[in-house]
Amino acid sequence: MDVSLFAESGQNAVKFIFRYFYKIDYTFHANKCLERNMQKPIVEIEFCTQCRWLLRAAWLAQELLTTFDGDLKSVNLVPGTGGVLEVRCDGKVIFSRKEAGRFPESKELKQLIRDMIDPERSLGHSDRPVKGAGE
Repeated sequence: MDVSLFAESGQNAVKFIFRYFYKIDYTFHANKCLERNMQKPIVEIEFCTQCRWLLRAAWLAQELLTTFDGDLKSVNLVPGTGGVLEVRCDGKVIFSRKEAGRFPESKELKQLIRDMIDPERSLGHSDRPVKGAGE
Protein backbone atom coordinates (compact mmCIF):
# COMPACT_ATOMS: atom_id res chain seq x y z
CA MET A 1 0.00 0.00 0.00
CA ASP A 2 1.29 3.43 -0.90
CA VAL A 3 1.55 5.43 2.36
CA SER A 4 2.09 8.74 0.53
CA LEU A 5 -1.27 8.37 -1.22
CA PHE A 6 -2.98 7.88 2.16
CA ALA A 7 -1.10 10.84 3.67
CA GLU A 8 -2.16 13.11 0.82
CA SER A 9 -5.77 12.03 1.00
CA GLY A 10 -5.78 12.00 4.82
CA GLN A 11 -6.99 15.59 5.08
CA ASN A 12 -9.70 14.96 2.53
CA ALA A 13 -10.79 11.86 4.44
CA VAL A 14 -11.07 13.85 7.66
CA LYS A 15 -13.07 16.56 5.87
CA PHE A 16 -15.33 13.90 4.33
CA ILE A 17 -15.91 12.19 7.69
CA PHE A 18 -16.64 15.54 9.37
CA ARG A 19 -19.12 16.53 6.66
CA TYR A 20 -20.73 13.10 6.75
CA PHE A 21 -21.29 13.14 10.52
CA TYR A 22 -22.26 16.80 10.53
CA LYS A 23 -24.89 16.05 7.89
CA ILE A 24 -26.30 13.16 9.92
CA ASP A 25 -26.42 15.31 13.06
CA TYR A 26 -28.03 18.18 11.18
CA THR A 27 -30.57 15.86 9.54
CA PHE A 28 -31.40 14.30 12.92
CA HIS A 29 -31.88 17.75 14.47
CA ALA A 30 -33.99 18.96 11.54
CA ASN A 31 -36.16 15.84 11.69
CA LYS A 32 -36.71 16.30 15.43
CA CYS A 33 -37.76 19.93 14.86
CA LEU A 34 -40.14 18.85 12.09
CA GLU A 35 -41.50 16.05 14.26
CA ARG A 36 -42.21 18.46 17.13
CA ASN A 37 -43.93 20.93 14.79
CA MET A 38 -46.00 18.20 13.16
CA GLN A 39 -47.39 17.17 16.55
CA LYS A 40 -48.39 20.71 17.53
CA PRO A 41 -51.96 21.72 16.79
CA ILE A 42 -52.97 24.46 14.36
CA VAL A 43 -55.69 26.85 15.51
CA GLU A 44 -57.75 28.77 12.96
CA ILE A 45 -59.97 31.73 13.75
CA GLU A 46 -62.36 32.45 10.90
CA PHE A 47 -63.87 35.91 11.19
CA CYS A 48 -66.34 38.00 9.19
CA THR A 49 -64.67 40.78 7.21
CA GLN A 50 -68.05 42.39 6.45
CA CYS A 51 -68.70 42.75 10.19
CA ARG A 52 -65.16 44.12 10.77
CA TRP A 53 -64.25 41.46 13.33
CA LEU A 54 -60.55 41.39 12.44
CA LEU A 55 -59.49 43.14 15.66
CA ARG A 56 -61.56 40.76 17.79
CA ALA A 57 -60.05 37.75 16.00
CA ALA A 58 -56.52 39.18 16.29
CA TRP A 59 -57.00 39.78 20.01
CA LEU A 60 -58.18 36.19 20.52
CA ALA A 61 -55.17 34.94 18.52
CA GLN A 62 -52.82 37.01 20.69
CA GLU A 63 -54.41 35.59 23.84
CA LEU A 64 -53.97 32.03 22.60
CA LEU A 65 -50.39 32.57 21.44
CA THR A 66 -49.47 34.12 24.78
CA THR A 67 -51.09 31.36 26.82
CA PHE A 68 -49.89 28.44 24.70
CA ASP A 69 -46.43 29.80 23.86
CA GLY A 70 -44.54 26.98 22.15
CA ASP A 71 -47.45 24.52 22.34
CA LEU A 72 -49.21 25.59 19.13
CA LYS A 73 -47.76 25.28 15.65
CA SER A 74 -49.70 28.36 14.54
CA VAL A 75 -52.80 30.47 15.02
CA ASN A 76 -54.20 31.46 11.64
CA LEU A 77 -56.67 34.23 10.92
CA VAL A 78 -59.04 33.23 8.12
CA PRO A 79 -61.19 35.94 6.49
CA GLY A 80 -64.81 34.96 5.96
CA THR A 81 -68.23 36.51 5.39
CA GLY A 82 -71.80 36.14 6.54
CA GLY A 83 -71.28 36.87 10.24
CA VAL A 84 -68.94 33.93 10.83
CA LEU A 85 -66.71 33.72 13.88
CA GLU A 86 -65.52 30.17 14.20
CA VAL A 87 -62.54 28.72 16.05
CA ARG A 88 -61.05 25.42 14.92
CA CYS A 89 -58.26 23.32 16.37
CA ASP A 90 -56.73 20.89 13.87
CA GLY A 91 -59.81 21.29 11.68
CA LYS A 92 -62.30 20.49 14.45
CA VAL A 93 -64.75 23.29 15.30
CA ILE A 94 -64.42 24.11 18.99
CA PHE A 95 -66.49 27.31 19.00
CA SER A 96 -69.03 28.78 16.60
CA ARG A 97 -70.66 32.15 17.19
CA LYS A 98 -73.69 31.08 15.17
CA GLU A 99 -74.23 27.93 17.25
CA ALA A 100 -73.55 29.62 20.61
CA GLY A 101 -75.39 32.83 19.73
CA ARG A 102 -72.58 34.91 21.26
CA PHE A 103 -68.89 35.65 21.03
CA PRO A 104 -66.38 33.44 22.85
CA GLU A 105 -64.63 34.59 26.00
CA SER A 106 -60.85 34.25 25.82
CA LYS A 107 -60.94 32.19 29.03
CA GLU A 108 -63.42 29.82 27.40
CA LEU A 109 -61.27 29.33 24.28
CA LYS A 110 -58.18 28.74 26.39
CA GLN A 111 -60.00 26.02 28.33
CA LEU A 112 -61.34 24.36 25.18
CA ILE A 113 -57.91 24.29 23.53
CA ARG A 114 -56.20 23.17 26.74
CA ASP A 115 -58.71 20.30 27.03
CA MET A 116 -57.73 19.17 23.53
CA ILE A 117 -53.94 19.46 23.74
CA ASP A 118 -53.08 18.98 27.44
CA PRO A 119 -56.03 18.28 29.77
CA GLU A 120 -53.83 18.12 32.88
CA ARG A 121 -52.37 21.59 32.33
CA SER A 122 -53.31 24.39 34.71
CA LEU A 123 -54.27 27.73 33.21
CA GLY A 124 -53.78 29.60 36.46
CA HIS A 125 -56.29 32.40 36.91
CA SER A 126 -57.97 31.50 33.60
CA ASP A 127 -58.77 28.01 34.81
CA ARG A 128 -62.25 26.94 35.73
CA PRO A 129 -62.82 26.15 39.41
CA VAL A 130 -62.51 22.54 40.49
CA LYS A 131 -65.88 20.85 40.99
CA GLY A 132 -66.71 20.37 44.65
CA ALA A 133 -64.08 22.88 45.83
CA GLY A 134 -66.74 25.04 47.51
CA GLU A 135 -68.24 22.12 49.44
